[in-house]
Amino acid sequence: MQEATNSRDYIRTEGEDTEEWTGRLTERDWAALERVWSDTHDAPGGEVMD
Repeated sequence: MQEATNSRDYIRTEGEDTEEWTGRLTERDWAALERVWSDTHDAPGGEVMD
């Protein structure tokens, strides 16, 4: 679960399947990012367009 929810810096050793986390990145404001995308792709009737 942590793999999917934490943005981080890491070091990966060549030839190994693991990584060493070196720090967490600043959390993103997902609501603001979604709002920008939604406003950009909003159609006249309110439906979202690709």
